[in-house]
Parts: sequence; structure tokens; C-alpha cells
Amino acid sequence: MGDDSYLAPVALFVIFVARPLASLVVLPFTGFKRFLFISLEGPKGAVAASMAILPVVLGRVYNSPEMIAWGELILSAGLMTVLLSMLLESAWVSLLRERLLD
Repeated sequence: MGDDSYLAPVALFVIFVARPLASLVVLPFTGFKRFLFISLEGPKGAVAASMAILPVVLGRVYNSPEMIAWGELILSAGLMTVLLSMLLESAWVSLLRERLLD
């Protein structure tokens, strides 16, 4: 689990595929352009990132090396997703607003 080269592709998958799919429920209420804005500029995942520490903590409490190892993987992927979301979405928010909401 020492190689972290998978983290950026996982984070990009979450940002560009998983979040838009999860946002499909708002499509009938917003229209396509607003849906696209919401899915690309939506929540950053602070709750998910804060909960990603739970497997590591529980693994240490119950002395489970497997849970610690997988928990560290989950934590790393979650934090990378939040970090990339914050960086990318901060960079393109004005462009998205101009193109999709004006």
C-alpha cells in the first residue's frame, strides 16, 4: 500500500463521474445547465473526509491490522478527493458560472 499513484485517478473519477451521477436526482428540478453546475461545483466532501478516519480509529481500537490498512487507503483517497475538488472547483467556478448560469 506504499504506492499512492492511484489516488489522483480515484479522486478525478469521484469528481467527474460519481458526483454527477449522485446529483442526477436534482435534474428534473433544475434543468441540465444548473444540474451540471451543481454536480461540478457541488459539495466538496468534508463530511465524507471526516468520516474516512473511522476505519483507522476502529482498527486501532480493536487491534485489526486489516481495518487499519484499508482505513488508511480510504482516508487517503477521501482526502485526495476533497483536496482536488477544492483546487479544481475554485479554479473554474467563475467560468462555470458565466457559461452555465448567466
